[in-house]
Amino acid sequence: MQELNILGACINGAICLYDRPCFLISNQHPNGDLYRIALRNPANKEFKVLPTSHVNCPSHVDYTYEGFKFGYDHKSSDYKVDRIVSFGDDSIVGPDRTLLYEQPWPHGDTELIISFDMSDEVFQIIRMPELEDVSGMNLKTISVLNDCLALILYSAEETVTVKNFDIWMMYEYGVKESWIKQLVVGPALVGIERPLGFAKNGELLLVANNGQVVLYNFGSGETKNLEVRGLPGSFLALQTITYVESLVSITNRIVF
Repeated sequence: MQELNILGACINGAICLYDRPCFLISNQHPNGDLYRIALRNPANKEFKVLPTSHVNCPSHVDYTYEGFKFGYDHKSSDYKVDRIVSFGDDSIVGPDRTLLYEQPWPHGDTELIISFDMSDEVFQIIRMPELEDVSGMNLKTISVLNDCLALILYSAEETVTVKNFDIWMMYEYGVKESWIKQLVVGPALVGIERPLGFAKNGELLLVANNGQVVLYNFGSGETKNLEVRGLPGSFLALQTITYVESLVSITNRIVF
């Protein structure tokens, strides 16, 4: 693999890697020449390359290949890799087992969160919270905080030098009324570009304008630069995952 990307999560010590950019040309079927996917367990050094397959879509339908998501089927005790494809003007993005889906809906909502059950292979619609005045906060990031679904709102304006972040948490999964605006970070944060997600201890991971990864402590309100040595100059922080070491073998697993 040449340019490695990590697909979302660490499951039983295994991570899923791929070496193809997330976006391909519309109407172009992804095949073995365009991407490679593999499972890797850093603890026992196992490595398993996964087979590739075509998208079964009529040639007259416009679609764009968006990428993959890595998950676990608890019923079959096996890993799964899902391919994400968008059709027409619809947009699908998001981490882990949640997708932020944007399009007009008959009931009036323009934004919805859609979760995908890896075992039953069904979608569930999750309604967004009733947002207050969020003028200028035009970007959203989905994450997990204290085992709850979390939504981070922030501004994408490059001219905004001092940013703040609104953090909403869904305390009862799938219930719209359980959304609570839990935290407001800032506006004392200077030189911050965007959020990455949350660390295992609940602290907020951010990316500074210079690409530096920054850790924000909610209790003290202080930030700390995270020095990561040995990274290539082309390194770009796109996501955060929690890695838990495990010696569980991946070589005898079936991945769909």
